[in-house]
Amino acid sequence: MSTARPSRDEPRWRVSLAAQMLVIQISWVGVRIMLGYRAIELGADATFVALLASAFAAPALAGSVVVGRLADRFGGAIVTLLGSALMALGCIAPLAAQEQWLLLVSAGAAGLGSVGVFVGQQAFIAHRTRGLSSDGEFGNLATAASIGQLIAPPLITALAVMVASPTRPDTSLGLVLCGVAAALAIPTAVMLRKVDRESPSIQHAEAARSPLGVLRTPGLWRAIAVSSAMLVTMDLLYTFIPLWAAERDIDATVVGWLLALRALVSVASRLGLGRLVARFGRKAPLVLSMACGVVALGVLPVSDALGAIAVMVALGVCLGVPQPLTLAWVVEIVAVRDHGAALGLRMAGNRLAQTVIPLGMTLVAAPLGVAGVIWANAFVLALASGLAVASSPGGPGPKARERN
Repeated sequence: MSTARPSRDEPRWRVSLAAQMLVIQISWVGVRIMLGYRAIELGADATFVALLASAFAAPALAGSVVVGRLADRFGGAIVTLLGSALMALGCIAPLAAQEQWLLLVSAGAAGLGSVGVFVGQQAFIAHRTRGLSSDGEFGNLATAASIGQLIAPPLITALAVMVASPTRPDTSLGLVLCGVAAALAIPTAVMLRKVDRESPSIQHAEAARSPLGVLRTPGLWRAIAVSSAMLVTMDLLYTFIPLWAAERDIDATVVGWLLALRALVSVASRLGLGRLVARFGRKAPLVLSMACGVVALGVLPVSDALGAIAVMVALGVCLGVPQPLTLAWVVEIVAVRDHGAALGLRMAGNRLAQTVIPLGMTLVAAPLGVAGVIWANAFVLALASGLAVASSPGGPGPKARERN
């Protein structure tokens, strides 16, 4: 097994990567909120707002694999640099937009920029940890992402309404703040680029495979399927918990606190993840955390506000642990030359699932109401758990250490 050369800049690149993810998440979450309000200002209806949401996601479906290949060829840092700049442009461009279609272009630019940053960061870690366990590094990155997602909505919206009104925030100020946050990621990308240049080059004896060839890697489609099920669960939670609460006359403030609790537990569950995997391997934490999610979703439709506290704790573990583990799983099973392409395929699969699965669930389970959709989500998550049980996600647990 090859090993990565230790770098004197290792602590610095970890901090830089975490800081970059933090500000990018603030920008990414904030711009989606602010562009929605901007569209309303320009007279958009619900159909256009839905189209705007699709414009954010479409670049991931179309360009993830290409971006991944660029990361393989030029290094993840340069891709994050370009992605950060494109995100900043996507945030600032709407300031001059007086036509709704220009908002779609801006959303597409921000979406493509986010693909560059996220896939570039993941490829950077994969290249830096080749031959070593990457669970801890992906856990740190995911923790920074969760913190950014936690603070972004109140930070951006609070500042935007400070000079306007609670119902009609100052979108120009909000978009400027999002653009500044994205621009703050550029200096960190420069530092990561320096580390990339100092790293030993990766020589590939074979030509890089086609995306279809990479997808045929044994176990890869399972890792992508498990990851997709987790992201779909998060999307549906945000979409349907307000409806669950409305059926029980639960205040919106309580819903906010419940979702904040879920996010905090997700952050906490990722701390020390590398040590957990080193002791038990990757499979046990992955399967057990997903099982927590299946049980939680199963009881949520019959829970009151008090019972939902335990549900959110379990969902926090479910939505916190698996994502970094599936990232490490993908990186471990593909060749070094295909890291970026595999990570791009993972993101494309995630976005496809986030588009298709909720629609299918809603069509099938709609007659049962909100409870039916939540239980359908539990069923999908149970299927993904079964895939994880039947797979070999690896990890440097006891058996791996015995082999070495």
